[in-house]
Amino acid sequence: MRVTRIRIDAFGPLRDVDTGESPLGNLVVVLGPNEAGKSTLFHFLTTLLFGFRPAKRETHPYTPWTGEDPGGSGDFALDGGVVMAVERRLRSRPIGRIVGDDTTEDIRNRPVPWVEHVPEPVFRRIFALTLRDLAGLDAETWAGVQDRLVGSMGASDLRPPRQVAAELERAASELWRPDRRGKPKVRAIRAEIRELHRRRREAVDRDRHLRELVRTHAEEVERLRAAKTERERERLAVERAQLLVPIRSQLRRVQELLEDAGPEEELRGLPPHPAEELERRRTRLQEAEQRLEELRAEAGDPRARKEAFTERDRAVLARREEIRALSAIAPRLEQERTHAQASAREADDLQRRLDATSEQLLSMSWRDLETERLARLRPGEVREAVRAFESARGALRAAEAEAHRREAEVGEETPPASLTGSLIVLLSGMALLWLGLDDGTTWVIAAGAAVSTAGVAFLALWLYHRRRFAGAGGRGAGDTIEERVANRTAAAANACDVARERLVDALGGLPVSPVRLADPDSLLVADVERLQQLALDRHQRINTLEAFRRRVDEVRSEALRLCAELELPQPAEDGGLDDTGVAAVPEAVYVLQAACDEAIEHERFARAADVELARLDRRIEQAESDVRDARDAVHTLETRIAALAGGDLRLGIATAEARLEALEGARRLQAELEHNHPDLDEIRVRIREAEQAEESWTLDDEALAAKRARIAELDRDIETLTRSTEALAKDIEHLGGEATVDVIDSEIEALKAEESRWIAERDRRWVLAQLIRDADRRFRDAHQPDMVRRASRHLERLTAGRYDRLVVDEAGEGDVFGVAGPATDSVVPLSHPISTGTLEQAYLAIRLGMVDHLDRAGERLPLFVDEVFVNWDEERIGFGLSEVAAVAEHRQLFVFTCHTEVARALEALGGRIIEMEPPR
Repeated sequence: MRVTRIRIDAFGPLRDVDTGESPLGNLVVVLGPNEAGKSTLFHFLTTLLFGFRPAKRETHPYTPWTGEDPGGSGDFALDGGVVMAVERRLRSRPIGRIVGDDTTEDIRNRPVPWVEHVPEPVFRRIFALTLRDLAGLDAETWAGVQDRLVGSMGASDLRPPRQVAAELERAASELWRPDRRGKPKVRAIRAEIRELHRRRREAVDRDRHLRELVRTHAEEVERLRAAKTERERERLAVERAQLLVPIRSQLRRVQELLEDAGPEEELRGLPPHPAEELERRRTRLQEAEQRLEELRAEAGDPRARKEAFTERDRAVLARREEIRALSAIAPRLEQERTHAQASAREADDLQRRLDATSEQLLSMSWRDLETERLARLRPGEVREAVRAFESARGALRAAEAEAHRREAEVGEETPPASLTGSLIVLLSGMALLWLGLDDGTTWVIAAGAAVSTAGVAFLALWLYHRRRFAGAGGRGAGDTIEERVANRTAAAANACDVARERLVDALGGLPVSPVRLADPDSLLVADVERLQQLALDRHQRINTLEAFRRRVDEVRSEALRLCAELELPQPAEDGGLDDTGVAAVPEAVYVLQAACDEAIEHERFARAADVELARLDRRIEQAESDVRDARDAVHTLETRIAALAGGDLRLGIATAEARLEALEGARRLQAELEHNHPDLDEIRVRIREAEQAEESWTLDDEALAAKRARIAELDRDIETLTRSTEALAKDIEHLGGEATVDVIDSEIEALKAEESRWIAERDRRWVLAQLIRDADRRFRDAHQPDMVRRASRHLERLTAGRYDRLVVDEAGEGDVFGVAGPATDSVVPLSHPISTGTLEQAYLAIRLGMVDHLDRAGERLPLFVDEVFVNWDEERIGFGLSEVAAVAEHRQLFVFTCHTEVARALEALGGRIIEMEPPR
């Protein structure tokens, strides 16, 4: 494969780059200073082959700062001779396609098919060789080289097999090892198991002590409960003597008041002061009745407005659309009336003009003619007939004039002109005209033209008189000329008569004056056309007037019909004609419009009245409800009060007030007890229990003091027992929080299971490490020989035969690889103190061998070399350039350099230089 052309639209700092139509060869030298974009060019070619990485415009490192889309194209000549063009561009998503001679394939962001045998990470790491790669050779062993270039060429995110195997072995040793070295995980687990056995023995002793503490705590709790019971009993006795006795007396007073109040259900709902409440209710009843009367009076006015909306108004509104249609016609009728008045005036004017025209043209009045006859006239035919008559009349007049001239020429006998003289004058003029045209003299040409014209005139005059003389000399043979003149005159007179008859037919029976028919001319045609046009215009105006009158009659009839149906007053209709004879808009239309407006106004007032009446009706209804409620309230209160005294209202008021006062006193005293003693219900229970136990409700001072002393002693005993039980509970809680024997036994079992699992995991990792090492060894055995042979050939050419073999020794304990050649007695290890130039030559040979090995089964991909000859002397540079040229014979090379002499040397070897300027 070979890149033949590169076109970069925008990619990083590069913009509008094109290598031109001349195809790139196998050796391309990219010359430019640092930061000129040589590395960018390599990444652009890699993108053409493998796609954008990453595939997002915002995160791609080569997206231009100017905001343009990165992209471009390139032409590739494949090994089979096929030329393909690859185009790529990164927008919101990657765009890519391959264009061939007859096909176009959309590849989006996929690699092109001819590079699938080499993954993208391998291409970026192997096919781009820089000075940094050569300088780092002395720090790598041969195993490292193989791990980097051979072992991990499948993907960039995989680590070398040797490193993975070593990490697995190290992880296995961290889990378990047979010797005593290190701190493997299994050893730590076994130490934890021994510690758990020690803690189990402690847990057994702790469990025994815990049982003893629980027994002692139970005894102390029982003693505390007995002390609290006795203290409560003594307190109740003291409380009964000091607290329950007064409360018991107050409760008895409450009971007495409730008995004076009587059954509470008879007083429930009565006001505290019945007389005052009854008076207030009677006052509210009077106010409600007065408000009801006011509202009923207020509803009179809107009810009258509602009744003003009559059935006739409803009938008018039902025909509202018809009335509105007639009202809408009225303005148009006024406009049409103005137009009709103008038409009437125009009709009168046209009538006067018709009278004048018909007086000049016709033999009778135009009013006696039918308008259709005038409409059927065809002025074009009349005009043609008049023209035919004028033509025939002209021919007649010419024939008569010729007859007169013939009579005057009878006496002439010889022609006045000479044929010989006429010919001489004509030939002389033509000769002068020829001379003038020959030498270009203007006056000669003018003289020749004048003489020639005179000769032609003389010759024509001679011929004319000769014909006349010949005719006159032959009269004795039958008067031929006179007969011909007479015949023409007769034919012309006949043509005049035919033309006049044609004119009469074209006029279609129009009674034209005989004087005008005797000698018709173009004025006759103009008068006929004027008469026809004036008659048609007047007829049109008359039709307009008739149409307007019919329209007015229709509107008048419709309006009068509606007035009659709606029982509206019908106006007197006198026709309403003005001085032009045009009728006015019927008055009935305005009557209907006024009735409709009045009905609309009544309807609007009625609707407003409906709203007002609805509001007032609601208020009246509420007022009536208030009156009923007030009357019911008065009646209810009077009935209940009278019932307390057997139907006597006055006695009932006094009885109700006395019973309510007793009930209020009981409730007040009960509220005070509940406020002062929140536990009143419990006190009632204790009083009831004491009464049922028939205990004494009195104690003397000595007994009361003894009980108080006993209560104080019990308080001290309870406090001591409480502290003792709390201390025992804390000890029990502390000991109970420690791990029990069962918990420790379960932990021991779990650690033993974990120990077995980690031992199995160690064995698994160890076996995996050995499998990876075996697979890595077999892979190296398969790939190393071919790569070593290819690298040895490159090494031989790079060193001019000094070293011809690359030697690999992985079994020894010294350097892994070295070089050998005819001039060396033994293998020279590639390590210090060997020169940097030799190390870089060896590494370049290894890289070239690796490249040849990788794409030996597919398209040969381009190789990119960047400043690898910096540390080489002139001799080594010569060997290197020769090897580059040799590699370029079967693989395309891009050599990046900032040294002009290197570029010129490669150009001498067949390379093409592409110069790059740093971006501005």
